[in-house]
Amino acid sequence: MTEIRMGNTVLVVSGFFKQGAKETAADKMAKVLEAEAATQKSSYTV
Repeated sequence: MTEIRMGNTVLVVSGFFKQGAKETAADKMAKVLEAEAATQKSSYTV
């Protein structure tokens, strides 16, 4: 488990990965952050 502080936000990340997986942990986290950013953009649209 890893905790990352970004401003007033603390991200707590834990995970399990198959040994033969083709994506890295960084690849998976990038997808999570992209999805989160897309969600936040749509909620702030007027």
